[in-house]
Amino acid sequence: MNLETALNYEELSQRMEAILPRPLIAELQGFAMALICATDAKTAQGVWVDYLAQEFVGQLGNEEQQTQFALAMTEIFESAKKGIEQQEANDLLLPAEDEVLSVRAQALSAWCSGFTYAIALVGDATAWQNPEMQDVLNDLIQITQLELE
Repeated sequence: MNLETALNYEELSQRMEAILPRPLIAELQGFAMALICATDAKTAQGVWVDYLAQEFVGQLGNEEQQTQFALAMTEIFESAKKGIEQQEANDLLLPAEDEVLSVRAQALSAWCSGFTYAIALVGDATAWQNPEMQDVLNDLIQITQLELE
């Protein structure tokens, strides 16, 4: 992704601070990226919408918050989709490098949690039987278990 179109963690966090905790933004991007990697585009989008409805409907306050949430979720999904399609999935929605390490680690842990959850939800189990893929998944799971102070 180029810098003009890449989502910015800090900007999105500020827009969503009254609605979502900061680490959840990273978790949602991890979830979206895994859906896109593990399924076709139509299935990924359907599972994404179903998941958001199940997890967040009723938790959002007024109409303005609902609109902001819907726009942000569309941005996250479309950004993840574009990154995967253009093979630029290294644009993770995480805090800047100058952020406190514990904040960055918490967001990375949340991202990995979202990714591994989506893979467990929709992933093809046979695809993960490859030893290299198992190593990657195990590493991601270990990151989700970081003990942060």
